[in-house]
Amino acid sequence: MNKVVQKNRRNPNIFNHFSSYSKKKDNLFQFTFNRFDSFQRLIKNDAPISIKQDKIIKQNLAFIRLVNVLPKKISLDIYINRTKFISNLTFKESTHYLALPSGVHFVEIFKTNDQSKPIHSEQISLLAEQNYTIAIGYNLDQISLFSYMDNHTLPQGEAKIRFINLSPNSPNLDFAVKAGEGDVVFPNVPYRKASEYLPISPMTVNLEIRLTGTKMIIFPLYKSKFKENIVYDLISVGCVEENPKFDVITLF
Repeated sequence: MNKVVQKNRRNPNIFNHFSSYSKKKDNLFQFTFNRFDSFQRLIKNDAPISIKQDKIIKQNLAFIRLVNVLPKKISLDIYINRTKFISNLTFKESTHYLALPSGVHFVEIFKTNDQSKPIHSEQISLLAEQNYTIAIGYNLDQISLFSYMDNHTLPQGEAKIRFINLSPNSPNLDFAVKAGEGDVVFPNVPYRKASEYLPISPMTVNLEIRLTGTKMIIFPLYKSKFKENIVYDLISVGCVEENPKFDVITLF
């Protein structure tokens, strides 16, 4: 699985209107998430996750959220270590963060209500005290798991964003502020890749997904609102000029 390598912040001077950093001392803190009393508990991504600043007590736990980006709109049941972990995860839906012990786990993916044969199986390796976004998508027409290590550390009072291109037939994409209002924020993002994180001040901004190096708009994201103390993943899904239609989902 491909892990995202976290890098240092970009120089904010390259952005006209979008990137703004707090002048306060960093005073960094780490967001952590509620521990779940059952690993099989499914919570759909229709509301913000509960976020706490408490330290993780069980140091051997990792936290994963799964998102279904299969363009054939298959509903999925997901088993981990032969035990059902997620039921009926539909296209563009995600779970909240769920707890697993660190280490290696065996993942099997079935079509919902059809346990005759998995449509994909794969091992994943999780590090303790780490958060992961794991997307279920296509790699060369084969179902695959795409893993991204999440980083929820940010200066208090700010937000942070990242763009992940999971539209299987898309060209490389630019994630940009609307033409005439700002610059390209994340340039030339290919399929399956994630941008760096970018800390920003809370704001509402007009964004566009564009064909790399052009002004051709693939998808508008006007009046996108980013609130303080939240880390956002904006993920492109679906297909360009095909069904299911290109869309952008937001996880936080």
